[in-house]
Amino acid sequence: MPVPEAVGRPTVLVIAHDYPPFTGSESSSAARWVESIAHDGQTVEIIAPSDTEEEFVHLDAGGNLVHRIAPGRSYAFGALAKLAPALAARVDSRRLRLAARAAEKIFERVHLWNRRILWRETLLSEIALAAPEAATALWQLLRPGASSPRLALRSEPVGAIDLVICTYDRLDELIVSIDSALAEIESAGELGLRMRLRVMYQNADLPERLGGLRSDLLRNPSLSLELSMPPGLTRARNLALASSEADLVVFIDDDVKLGPGFLEAYASAAKRHPEAIGFVGRIESPSEPVVGRPRAIGQVRPTGYVDVNYNSINRDAVYVPVTPMGANMAFRRRRMNRLFGKAWFDAGLTGSAIREESTLALEISRAGEHFVFVPDAALEHFEAVRGGCNNRGRRSTRERIQHRSLESLFLARLYQGTGFLHAAAALRAAVAEVGGAAGSFEKLEASAVHLVGYLGARRRFRKLTHALRSAPRLLKASSSLASGAKLVSRLRARR
Repeated sequence: MPVPEAVGRPTVLVIAHDYPPFTGSESSSAARWVESIAHDGQTVEIIAPSDTEEEFVHLDAGGNLVHRIAPGRSYAFGALAKLAPALAARVDSRRLRLAARAAEKIFERVHLWNRRILWRETLLSEIALAAPEAATALWQLLRPGASSPRLALRSEPVGAIDLVICTYDRLDELIVSIDSALAEIESAGELGLRMRLRVMYQNADLPERLGGLRSDLLRNPSLSLELSMPPGLTRARNLALASSEADLVVFIDDDVKLGPGFLEAYASAAKRHPEAIGFVGRIESPSEPVVGRPRAIGQVRPTGYVDVNYNSINRDAVYVPVTPMGANMAFRRRRMNRLFGKAWFDAGLTGSAIREESTLALEISRAGEHFVFVPDAALEHFEAVRGGCNNRGRRSTRERIQHRSLESLFLARLYQGTGFLHAAAALRAAVAEVGGAAGSFEKLEASAVHLVGYLGARRRFRKLTHALRSAPRLLKASSSLASGAKLVSRLRARR
């Protein structure tokens, strides 16, 4: 996947202790700063305290990104409390915790997600954490009067929508997906949009099998079947993009059922939010059967952990996921093409359906773009175990190593340019999984999987041929060591 150059408008990062919540209707010194900064040619991101321990991102009334942080989640204070609890208790204060967490968030935004931050306003606004009155006076001195307001982003109208399903080794679930998608296309016909369903199939006999069960589907003019070989999810997505002429491209899985108003919700969101390059819909699934917490939707933490929470119906703010989920996501095709050409997804990330969307989202954020969550674009995701990318159910050792390699590769990309930190993040993930393993053998096995997966990622996922050949020997040695440890324990117990 090509990495886009820094395009679009430069970004100003403002850190404020009193920024208004959600609507932006309340006045504050920070809100006045943002108004004066937000002139034509710059975008604004605000780091402000959360009203709970939940950390999330939303758009304010002016269309600025607001990162809500929780002082209690400071990594620095957490480490200090473990290493020197007495000292931590003496210096503990909400303002100091907020300053520490804000500094951590600055590092995350500048070095991981957006490398086009302007520092003049950022450093000045940090004074507000300690002395808001002095900061306000200094701000007015350095920037007398408000600048001209930002020009509204020119909206790219949506006249055509491609609904894309990439399918492999599924038929029964696929038929449900096709039926619900065609029903949505028919019901959304009154919108005056050109819509079609494109099924990228990766089993050569699928048209014959589908025609044997449902010949009516093959006669539907809104449905096209397109062969994508050899099998590969990212390859199939890129093939669909190469020939797409739609304004909005919507990707869904082959084991879903669309809710009513699905396409209308995406078309409406594209009109309401011209600044967003993409959209993320609501997903109800066996892994998220309960309506989720309303805030941390699709947030990627520095550890690589994703707060999925896509099954949310909260509407008290316009929420901004950092990453979409491939089962339900939409993109403005022209703006994406300007960044990535006609192949957005990294074709090297194949085999486990892991991190394709997050890797793409990382580069989208670095280009200064963002997503918007659309709760009314809802679907039910069956999470079928059979078919697809075989990334559910019990994994073989090879699949586990491949999965870990893709996770480690994502961390390496996330921390690119920050020295050894990607290795530290990978080590933290390994320690967490090994620590949670039940017995000695399981711990050794988890260690071996992480080690081999990390080495595979270091080679930029060169199909892991050497690592995968070495894995059985490494795991066999681990098993022998575990057996020896158990034998020693038994002998000691008899004594």
